[in-house]
Amino acid sequence: MEEFVDYYEILELEKNAPIEEIEEAIKKTRKRFRRLEGSPDAMQRANAERMMQLLNEADSLFHNSSKRLEYDATYDSGKSDSKRDLEKDARAATAEKDWTSEAKDYFKNGQSANACFAAREATRNCSTDAEAWLVWALAAYSMDKYDESIFAASELLKLGSNQATAHRLLGDSYIMIDKYADAEAEFLKAQQIDKSDYTIMARLVDARYLQGKFDQALTMARNLHEAHPDYGPVLSSLCRCLETDVENKMSSKDNAGYFTNMKQIQHAELVVSEMRALGNIDKADEEWIEKMEGLIDWARKRHYIAPARWFWILCGLTFLFIISGSSGALLTLVLFFGLLLYAFFFVVPTGWMINARKLGELAKRTGLQ
Repeated sequence: MEEFVDYYEILELEKNAPIEEIEEAIKKTRKRFRRLEGSPDAMQRANAERMMQLLNEADSLFHNSSKRLEYDATYDSGKSDSKRDLEKDARAATAEKDWTSEAKDYFKNGQSANACFAAREATRNCSTDAEAWLVWALAAYSMDKYDESIFAASELLKLGSNQATAHRLLGDSYIMIDKYADAEAEFLKAQQIDKSDYTIMARLVDARYLQGKFDQALTMARNLHEAHPDYGPVLSSLCRCLETDVENKMSSKDNAGYFTNMKQIQHAELVVSEMRALGNIDKADEEWIEKMEGLIDWARKRHYIAPARWFWILCGLTFLFIISGSSGALLTLVLFFGLLLYAFFFVVPTGWMINARKLGELAKRTGLQ
């Protein structure tokens, strides 16, 4: 004997419900069980697939008036003989299942998609489950679903639980979608909650650096490295800030960086020495140091090059007047000061300009900068 199926019970409707209510109930129930077809749990998927099949049967039955009359006529006796409530069973299975534990296990094993699904189910069953929201946020972030991670972390904050972690997750997600000011705000909130977590401060350095607040980022990175010299991310942030500090103080032309005065060279030398003293820097930072040392060496060797010919002529005349003594002390003094003024206003700038031009060309050829 074919088993009786209580379609009214499945749709949570009374026996005499109008067709409009039936259609709406079928649509609503389909939507609820469609998401369960993607469940990582085999039993859950099977129940969802079976329910979708029954909903199709109900749709066909209730849109055929003669079939519905026949079904209604045998409804009471059929219900008493055999009662089936798949939706109730599915809801019970979902409610009884420890989705939070499953979500944590999935995430621990690197199954982020399954972890997200299980965490969503856990929050549907209990919207105050802080652990489920946290796993959802972490799993979504690991899959580069930053908007979803922001949503879950924001819900976690509403519960007043794991606030430092939630603020940090929000900050990390905002950085990934280029909202650096929002990221800085979230890291500052996390820092106020947990002042001992220096990893939050390292992320705050990154957020400020990405906003272009280079001086603030560099000062903070130096202080942080002094307190935690063995923490890799802090060292990386400090090196990045130092490199940018040098490059921002260099002159540039046609996207090539070069030195145009001694102050720039001395600053670069100090930074290179500081980076050398850090130790344990990565290969990319080591290559940057080597290129910068080559650039500094080139600039120092080719400082005052090719001064104007009048400089040498003036030097020769002054020397002759000094030797001969025929011009008198006053003229010799005037020529001497004229030589100094000329050198200051023309020779030095000319030397740097020539140096800058040649250095820029060499830099592009050799890849120094």
